[in-house]
Amino acid sequence: LAQPADRQQMEALTRYMRAALAPYNWPVWLGVHDRRAEGLYLFENGQRVSFFAWHRAPRPELGAQP
Repeated sequence: LAQPADRQQMEALTRYMRAALAPYNWPVWLGVHDRRAEGLYLFENGQRVSFFAWHRAPRPELGAQP
């Protein structure tokens, strides 16, 4: 599973997934959960999440088609 650690990695992952899944718009699970404790977000491997903008739509690329 992808584990984006910052906005740059999230935007690169978004571009990759859009190209890989086109023309469909399927949701993608990043493996983030808070099963251990409410509000404590972890990746499936137990690493603590430090970047939280994954739930927001990234900035559109210049010249990109919707």
